[in-house]
Amino acid sequence: MANSENIALNNTIAYITKYLNDPENLYGVLRASLKTGDLETRFVDFIGANMISYPVFPMSTDEMPDYSKKNGYTIIDEDLERQTIKCSQDKGYQGRIDAEDLNDSGLTAIAIINNKVRQMEVPSIDKYRLNKLVTAPGAVAKYSVNLTSMDPFDLYDVAIESLTNNEIPVENTILYVTPDFYKAMKSSDRLRRTINAQGDSGVVNTNIYLIDDVTKVVVVPTTRMPANVKFILVQPLAVVTAIKRNVTYVKYEPEDYDGIMINRRLIHDIFPLADRTKGIYYGTTAESLEE
Repeated sequence: MANSENIALNNTIAYITKYLNDPENLYGVLRASLKTGDLETRFVDFIGANMISYPVFPMSTDEMPDYSKKNGYTIIDEDLERQTIKCSQDKGYQGRIDAEDLNDSGLTAIAIINNKVRQMEVPSIDKYRLNKLVTAPGAVAKYSVNLTSMDPFDLYDVAIESLTNNEIPVENTILYVTPDFYKAMKSSDRLRRTINAQGDSGVVNTNIYLIDDVTKVVVVPTTRMPANVKFILVQPLAVVTAIKRNVTYVKYEPEDYDGIMINRRLIHDIFPLADRTKGIYYGTTAESLEE
């Protein structure tokens, strides 16, 4: 390899290393691209490589005890503890970028790495999380969903009613929908809106971001949703979701290779909480659980 090419590649390596040394960079690309990023739990701690620890807040609907003038307050002991559980998703790959591709294509290694995050890592994580939601024991299902004969907002109302009746808060819920369900929402007779083109720019915004000031709407590619599922309404408090920001290693010209080697590893998982799975409600075109 010519000396000038070595200098160019070394400069690229230095830039990559600086970029990767800040965990917010690559993780920021991941978070910005994930459809399920809002499900991640803030109070989770990683213990070692793949064990997580999180505080357990048991869901209770006990009646409030009476106050007694003779005996005073009824004592309620809060025996909170942390649960430890192992993440099942330990994923990793080694990417190699040929020196000639960097020097002659005009691409940067950073662009190549970020593209792999968006196109391979993100869809895989989203698919896994959404599938775990609908397969959680106790999750509520609406079968035989038909967008031709059913109004999507009626389906949403039934889902919200289910959460409410099961003492699950509806504030900050998330509605994951397929593109055709989202299209049906925008075409619903129940939706009243005034469309205003902004000045002479011709910009028209028909997006639906929030329903009833409580539910965020997230459109998910059909390929990432479980088979036959059209929507998933979920309260993030019903799950514990964790992802570990592992160090991504980069090496210049490893043995027998002229270029860059990148080792990338991700550990993650999502755990529906047994006492809150009624906070997951989904609609499927299937007629029964067996389909």
